[in-house]
Amino acid sequence: MEMLQLDLKNLKTKVKKRKNSRRKGAQGERDAAKVFVSRGIEAERAQQYKGTKDSGDLNIPRLDAMGLHNEIKRAEQVTLNKWFVKTDDDLCGLDDVDLDLMTPRTPRDRAAHALERRVALEASDKRPFIMHKRNDEEWFVSMRAEDFITLIKHIPTKINWRKK
Repeated sequence: MEMLQLDLKNLKTKVKKRKNSRRKGAQGERDAAKVFVSRGIEAERAQQYKGTKDSGDLNIPRLDAMGLHNEIKRAEQVTLNKWFVKTDDDLCGLDDVDLDLMTPRTPRDRAAHALERRVALEASDKRPFIMHKRNDEEWFVSMRAEDFITLIKHIPTKINWRKK
């Protein structure tokens, strides 16, 4: 009987952590939207329950029109490779991958999944970027180098980097 009580206590702890994680993620999405809005770019948190698998965490019409898919992460531990695998899978409609189970996969399994993602992503008209932040630090944006190069080919040569 004592063992059962310990299991219930652990379960309650895990559920509480999951709720806190969701709350932190939602707050991160709201904070990220404020970053865009404060700089004159329309953005709002997407309605997660109404969105499709390929919808981003934020509705940003200007970036959506450019074919950019956003994923917002607020985490102390930055795991970009895992985040991109999950974002790619969501964007391309591939089967969900349990990120915690990725490590034990054989190299052949990882290579096959990577190839499947690459083929699906090339067929997609969207490209992902991840906007991420650790506590008490500034926001960063990460994207694949190839996508970044394509993006900068389409912007003016002179940008005024001074804050307005």
